[in-house]
Amino acid sequence: MGQGLLRWICGAIALPTIVFAMLVNECVADELEDILAAWRHRSESVQTVRVDYEGEVRVAEGYYTFPYNNSNVSFPSKSSSFDTKGNLLLDLANKRLRFRFEEKQPQQELDGSVQWVQRNWTAYLTSEYLKEYRPSELNGSDILPGNRTTDLYIHRRPGTVPIFEFQMYPLLFASGQYGIGVNWQRSPFESDLTADNFKLVSTSSYNGRDHIVIQTTPFSGNTFFEYWVDRMNPMRVHRFVVNKLEEDGKLTNRADIEITYRDEELGPVPSAWKATIYMIGSQVSRIIEVSSISYEFDVAVESQDFDIIPPYGTHVRDLTRPAGAQRYVVGETDHPESPTKVFQE
Repeated sequence: MGQGLLRWICGAIALPTIVFAMLVNECVADELEDILAAWRHRSESVQTVRVDYEGEVRVAEGYYTFPYNNSNVSFPSKSSSFDTKGNLLLDLANKRLRFRFEEKQPQQELDGSVQWVQRNWTAYLTSEYLKEYRPSELNGSDILPGNRTTDLYIHRRPGTVPIFEFQMYPLLFASGQYGIGVNWQRSPFESDLTADNFKLVSTSSYNGRDHIVIQTTPFSGNTFFEYWVDRMNPMRVHRFVVNKLEEDGKLTNRADIEITYRDEELGPVPSAWKATIYMIGSQVSRIIEVSSISYEFDVAVESQDFDIIPPYGTHVRDLTRPAGAQRYVVGETDHPESPTKVFQE
């Protein structure tokens, strides 16, 4: 039965309660499946994509308190703002799943000072590993003796892992990857855009338009995503919310992202967004506004685009190696051992 006809029946005919409930449930199931089908169609249409973005980060004063040198320090000591930029290269061809994410932005010192250093971070993920490259000399953490951090982490890819911070998730939407990062599956990659992983919870008005609100099943400590989907076009998710159910039963909001769109040949794609990030207690820690986004679809990629050959002197922690052989310095030892400088995790 067509969705429009079901809606007319549900609203226009007085039916017995059980029959009416069955029809309503069928309406809901059809509407959810229509959304997921549209998302799957987009994901199947995109083989590879490169997304470049620029924006601004505004950090709130004193949003976090932690022990430091026998006292409590409010972090950061003052509010600030700075520019950020980066890019995502995503390869989904032939049921592969590979990505490279590069981000450049200033990073604040641990004591809350306003001395900003450049933060360069690149993450690589394939069906076999997750590598995070954060070279100390480019992140200001090798300035003081004994302050060297690990430059390269190598992990075996877990089954469930966020691929980057929540405020960057709209980078995935143009390629139809709405569930990606919730459940990474080993090769061959299968989409998790099924009714088993989502549920329709309500309909609501947002910015003067009707929206369908759907949620993911909980993952990683009772965290779940919430998508506000334009009822007239399922490719326009105008609001993306990250919630967590705490142990005391209280629902807390971790991120709330407002997204605007533009039309390209493929259809609607995110053109900008504003992400508000919350600490426990609903205190705003930072606001990220991405204002410039460009897309290049079906770009040519090679295996080396999703891997790194670490340069001489790179401090590595490789969790794919046996215990006791995980830490080493590239080119300085014939066998893995702890470097002379102290690692900080």
